[in-house]
Amino acid sequence: MYEGYICTCTEVQCDYCTRRARKMYDHMPVHGRKASEHTNAMPLWRACKLQTYFTAKGLIDYFLVEEDPSLPLTGGALAGSGLAMASTSQEEGKLFEDLKADIIQASRDLDKEAEIVQDVEASRADRVPWLVHTGFPTHLQGLRDTEIMSSYALPRSGDDDGDGGGDGGDDDDGEEEGGAVDTDVDLGRILAAVESTLRDAYKLCSDKSPDRKMTQQRAKRLSNFRSDDSHMSSAKASKFRSFKNESSLTSYFRITKQLLAYYYRVVYREDGHFTRGDESHVVPQDIIETTPLQRQAIEDVI
Repeated sequence: MYEGYICTCTEVQCDYCTRRARKMYDHMPVHGRKASEHTNAMPLWRACKLQTYFTAKGLIDYFLVEEDPSLPLTGGALAGSGLAMASTSQEEGKLFEDLKADIIQASRDLDKEAEIVQDVEASRADRVPWLVHTGFPTHLQGLRDTEIMSSYALPRSGDDDGDGGGDGGDDDDGEEEGGAVDTDVDLGRILAAVESTLRDAYKLCSDKSPDRKMTQQRAKRLSNFRSDDSHMSSAKASKFRSFKNESSLTSYFRITKQLLAYYYRVVYREDGHFTRGDESHVVPQDIIETTPLQRQAIEDVI
């Protein structure tokens, strides 16, 4: 219970309450009055007791607690105050508590609904040609955000041997931020082997490697195989670059491993990773069609 003020400057009761006199001064212009007009003979507001009835982030409101002289000044929930809430105030308090509970539940329902990808019509993914061609918009519909992220997240492991023995690779290269510790040994073996293979392949292109096979002339020849690039002048025919910054290289390797992690979890494993909303819910495992070569390759690895 708090000391406060309630507006009394109009014949029609104003329910404005506040704990600060300064805010009451600021409230007076709402009724076309000035705080300087407030006197004991003609009060524009009066002191009262207030109780919080609803509190939310950035919002505090109060209701008036009426005086009841018949109550003793000691004992009870309001000992020493001589005040009690009127029965209507008790009902209002219960009403606002119920409203607060409803708002909290509605907020939770919205958060839960927001975790699932809804209809993506009119989204950017529904307008970009290659996304439409690949079926990307409908591929994610009905899936949970957390399961989408974990489907391609690289596993974290306390074992540092998962870098695949690369030369100078980042220690974090085998880990995905927010990824859970993955105990799947087969996936760990696949990702470690891929990292090692990609590093070995880059040694054949890197200017810093003694095993380098990618000369400037060979890079230009490979650039000529790019579609619609045959008309390029020799000065511009170096699209195939042999040098990559370490940060770019790490990013490319990570994306490749994320794709393999997604294939392993969503396509290869029987559970398909994603939770079905109901029996009619189509998940990515139902849509993705693998080739005989892909199926044979994963079986050979496992």
